Amino acid sequence: MKRTLTILMVAVVSFVLGAGCMYLVQRKSRAPGRDGWISVTVTNFPIGYALDYPIGISPTPKVNGLSGKVKFLTRDNGTQLGYMLKIPVESVPTKSLPLKDRQETKLPDGTSIGPPDQLHLEGQFDFVLKDADGFELQRISALQQNLSAGDDNERQGIADGTIAPSVQEKTKKVEVSVSVKSCYPCNK
Repeated sequence: MKRTLTILMVAVVSFVLGAGCMYLVQRKSRAPGRDGWISVTVTNFPIGYALDYPIGISPTPKVNGLSGKVKFLTRDNGTQLGYMLKIPVESVPTKSLPLKDRQETKLPDGTSIGPPDQLHLEGQFDFVLKDADGFELQRISALQQNLSAGDDNERQGIADGTIAPSVQEKTKKVEVSVSVKSCYPCNK
């Protein structure tokens, strides 16, 4: 009886220790933050313009306080970067654009549409994954998104491409920037 009780106690203690170790290993392997989210930091120039018109001619809206967070998502094809960003773009009414950009557009069916009240931008989010010392581990981009001037532009999505487990493990900081590729109605 004494031997059975000793074996049972050893089994219970072993199970508890094993479960505790597994919990600690899984907790350590997650990304920083209690829920796996990493707050993004913003590059010196959070928004850049790669447009076909001279910047000095049309107004270029500024981003006021880009913020957000990212997290690593395990998918069938590997690990991807999920993001939740808030990109508040200052107001740029289309009436401040040159007259040529404020014209109505005739559609093939005979109807016409005028320009929107605010400038609309199409931009790409670029993320730079960095280690604790600030060295770049990987650059990754997300699909192009529509952004509206005069709006907070809250966006959630998944960046293209996959991230190696070694890069995920070493990532301690993520920088984000926005590259504006086009605008409406200034790029017709």
